[in-house]
Amino acid sequence: MQPSASNPHLSRRAFTLGAAALLGAAAVPALPKAARADVPPGGWTTQPIPGAQPDIGINAITAPTRQSAFAVGVETGAAGQAPVALHWDAGAWQRVPVPDGMVPNLVDVAARTPARAWAIAQSTVQTDDPLVMSWNGLAWEAVDAPVGEWVALDVDQLGRPWMIGGEVDDQLGSGTSLYRRDGGGWTRLLREPSGTLFTAISVRSPSDVWLGGYGTLRHFDGQTWTERPITDSTGYPHWILQIEHVSAEEVWFLTVSTYPLDMSARLVRWDGTDFTVQRLPGTSAAVGTRSAIGFLGSLAPDGRGGVWVGDGMYRTLRHFDGTTWTVADVPMQGSNQIQALARVRHTSTVWAGGRLPYTLHFA
Repeated sequence: MQPSASNPHLSRRAFTLGAAALLGAAAVPALPKAARADVPPGGWTTQPIPGAQPDIGINAITAPTRQSAFAVGVETGAAGQAPVALHWDAGAWQRVPVPDGMVPNLVDVAARTPARAWAIAQSTVQTDDPLVMSWNGLAWEAVDAPVGEWVALDVDQLGRPWMIGGEVDDQLGSGTSLYRRDGGGWTRLLREPSGTLFTAISVRSPSDVWLGGYGTLRHFDGQTWTERPITDSTGYPHWILQIEHVSAEEVWFLTVSTYPLDMSARLVRWDGTDFTVQRLPGTSAAVGTRSAIGFLGSLAPDGRGGVWVGDGMYRTLRHFDGTTWTVADVPMQGSNQIQALARVRHTSTVWAGGRLPYTLHFA
């Protein structure tokens, strides 16, 4: 998937839209020509969003199959902010109504099958309006959920949603929590005081869960949470913005260093034993030697051992094959702000969306 700076529970998508000021990013610089090169076979095409408003923002996409995908976001029209819920069916995006009263800022969506999807909305104030909705195969319906500022979710192999965010408990006070829906209700699996901030989650199975946030990264094996910090030479930990599972031995992380003098973007790969850290290319002609300051974007595995990165700092769509960074040839390169990427499971097909009147599709 925005929250004000006074609210500590920023979502990854809130960061995407608002963190340039936070990290001191200046005007978007031009992309060096030397960064351009070939990308994997295939091509990116545009898929229009029906009735898109000029300021539409797609915050998240999930694609359980090539024939079915879901996208959520928010746009502003004559009546103010309104939620955006799209369903890819029969080769085109269709707008789908959301439940009455739904908080408009839809920030994340996840699905394992076309018949069941889950989505969350985010509000900067406590509200009794619906924040969670479920797709029943035909329509979205509101789902009761704990009151909180939910920022990210994923779905496990059993179809259960896991969501993270900030909440205020009458007995425990403010904090950040992880919930899983079991049967007809929600079970709190983890809670930390407000000094801890969770912003990213990936659930491959109930015994293989990664949970990250500001200065923290943890793995759950079904029984125990293990802290696995990503640090750099400064000793400062990373802020985990997004996590994408490929397998137990291949997990990708999009991070930002918390070192005040170098809050730059990193792409991190877990190989089952250790982390490998790559800086995102910056303005240097020698791609890979410098990194963008103030990163905004998203990522998705490419199905071939590499990863796509929507680089919001330079408004480009980049590809990393494990060794080399390249730039994709997509419409309006340099003006795109891609903040949502998703791979169709077990394929090399990828969806991209953001502050655009269309989505991008790679096949």
